[in-house]
Amino acid sequence: MVEASNRQLVARRRGTTGPVAELGVVWGRGALEENIEDAGALALVLTALARELERPVQLDDRRTGAVRATLEVEPDLCGIRLTGRPELLRAAAQRLPHLFGRPLVAEGLVPLPLDGPHWRADLLARTGANGFTVQGLEGLGTGARHTARRLLRELDVRHGTVNCLLWTDDASLLGAADGFAPLRPAPHEPAWADGTARWRPGSAPAQRDGNRPALFGAGRPRELISVMVPRTLEGRAVGELLRIALAESLAAAGDEHEMISLEAQGMGEGMRLVLSTRTPLRHEQRPAVLSELLRRIGLLPDSWIAAVLHSTASPAWLERGRRVRGLGREPEATVDGVRSALEDARSSLHLALDPQLLDFAAHPQLSAMPEHTPASRDPQESPRIFAVSRRGKRSGGSHPATRVRLTRTTLAVEDGSSAREPAIVDLEDLACVIESPSGARQLIDRAGGSVTVRTKDLEEGQQLETYLGHRLARVPRLLREDQGPRTHPGALQRRQSLAMLLALGAAGAMIVLFGVMPALDDAAEEESSQEAWSRLRPDWGETAELSNGSRITASAPVVEQDVHRITVTFCAGADTEGLGSDGEEADEMVQNIVRPDDFSLFTDSGGALPLVEGPPEAEDLPSDWLEDGECATGDLRFERMGAEGSGLLYTNSFGDRVDWKAR
Repeated sequence: MVEASNRQLVARRRGTTGPVAELGVVWGRGALEENIEDAGALALVLTALARELERPVQLDDRRTGAVRATLEVEPDLCGIRLTGRPELLRAAAQRLPHLFGRPLVAEGLVPLPLDGPHWRADLLARTGANGFTVQGLEGLGTGARHTARRLLRELDVRHGTVNCLLWTDDASLLGAADGFAPLRPAPHEPAWADGTARWRPGSAPAQRDGNRPALFGAGRPRELISVMVPRTLEGRAVGELLRIALAESLAAAGDEHEMISLEAQGMGEGMRLVLSTRTPLRHEQRPAVLSELLRRIGLLPDSWIAAVLHSTASPAWLERGRRVRGLGREPEATVDGVRSALEDARSSLHLALDPQLLDFAAHPQLSAMPEHTPASRDPQESPRIFAVSRRGKRSGGSHPATRVRLTRTTLAVEDGSSAREPAIVDLEDLACVIESPSGARQLIDRAGGSVTVRTKDLEEGQQLETYLGHRLARVPRLLREDQGPRTHPGALQRRQSLAMLLALGAAGAMIVLFGVMPALDDAAEEESSQEAWSRLRPDWGETAELSNGSRITASAPVVEQDVHRITVTFCAGADTEGLGSDGEEADEMVQNIVRPDDFSLFTDSGGALPLVEGPPEAEDLPSDWLEDGECATGDLRFERMGAEGSGLLYTNSFGDRVDWKAR
């Protein structure tokens, strides 16, 4: 059967069982093409469409049912993925073309939450400030709702101006929706939303080009490498070569069991590849590991490249992206083509590495790379310092020890919970400001720096408010609904200490209040600034307890045909407090989030077995945020792939690491 250009039949995901299929629609428009002021418009449109497609439908036999919709907003693509029984998918797809003639209800509509991009500072350098660089921050651009109404017309599958494609893993559904407009060639767009030039294969980066090789001293601990390669199978093969070289470099440094993830994102004619480790690699380890990586990249023989190219298949998403972006048929992959793509990667290499750790004699290649540095305090400028007022301490919106340092060009915020250098942004190069109803502002500059300040909590805060109002007048704004409590954990901890003291009794409390309370305050601040992440190694069936009181129990793997099944019970504790393994204050909820992707099953040789893909089963472990004392129990299903699982690893963004195995 020959597929039409705007239809794609894909293989069923491994592990999919039963009468469940997938059907999706992809458009050639992404968040890189959203101005900051319009950030979230695509998500609004897709949310409105998904809400309609998930409405229950009645079938001919009077049965009713519904499909499940998932939003996908990528750098230069967006889409909706539907999962359900084929007859329900057919009914939903037939409804889709008629939804674009309806008015979009944007007022009051809240877009579904989306994951943020990996390594935001790297992305800002490559693509500038746009809707994708602020994705995941839960802010909505001031013009998003107005723009969403226009986008609905442009995404019309029959009469719109944006290419779209229907894909499915069930051949009977290829004709489920009629009237999709034929695909058109891609227009030649030279820049992304804010005017930043788009990367193109074979292009030599200019001196100030954000795609030139550079060291990023402020990179997040899990991300190590970012490169640009062609949007082809040859570019995909480069990613696999880099993954192999990084794994060998880690092994040479004695960390051979570190898991490596490879993320590929289409960006016009190119793909951005980001390589990360599952657990943080210490900053002092990075020079040796990355120097070894560069050495190995330069020694790749043709036989290795040919072997990787032979074993690398062209995934359906790669072909789908090329079609809707109007890039034409992909050229035949060759070893010379991979070599060319590898040169593109080398000429666009970004490394997350603190340049101060480099020794020129030991790391000459790394030392020769320019630095992409975040904003820093100018020692020649005398700062104006704002501290939290008494009223601000009572309101609890800011940490009681917060100090805001303002100079002519920078704003720094030290929250008092850490001995680390304060967060700093460049006021002359801001990307956006995100405002909350509580009065908090998050300022983000184009180097990826971010600070949050609430002026009404500060002494003479009105003066800072007036100054910022003038400074931010032309900076794009996003609006964010307040998430969770409006009391800073440091202020809440002081209140709890005071309440405990008062409970000791009136007479004793007077003595304690004057003699002991300052010491308790100091101890509380000291305790909250300590690293609180855990390294635990329980046996199968034993319970691991994290620093916040969350408890996780994992059973030994049970083999069922081609699947390893592990039952996990996750009971949430209190809010997370203290510093994570990266030295940063973590989100309060981070240790109370349960999700299958935080677990990995290893074999005796150190290889990782993937989770079973496909529609979830009723017994699967859910992804959820749990309240204190709330529990979730479910199964993790890993593909067997001819190997036996010997150890289960749990990690989270706070730095906790729990390793179950029989001792």
